[in-house]
Amino acid sequence: MGARHRPNNMINPQVFVGEKFTIDAETVMIAGYPAGFIKQSRSRYDKGRWEWRITATLMPRGITSSGMAISLDEAQRAFRQAFDQWLAYSLKHVGHVMWNGADSERDMRKSPNA
Repeated sequence: MGARHRPNNMINPQVFVGEKFTIDAETVMIAGYPAGFIKQSRSRYDKGRWEWRITATLMPRGITSSGMAISLDEAQRAFRQAFDQWLAYSLKHVGHVMWNGADSERDMRKSPNA
């Protein structure tokens, strides 16, 4: 079983720098943390399209947190682009961020600025 996570805890976004995404049963993981999902739409209106959404943190105004794509590759690129925009913003302006799926005790120890 994976690491235990408590919802809504603070994390240093630095832990995501240089990390790659993995997708496990629709859940997008980065650095061992759930970041959102990518899944094929089940809607009769969007059949065959791919839905993506960043669900682990709040996105600042002007950065998209979700969308639809015509292929899995396109959905992955869009997710990565939005995540990278969020990460750049967070590293520059925010410091520690609220993250669903983070373990504050462990993640604050990882933080170089804690």
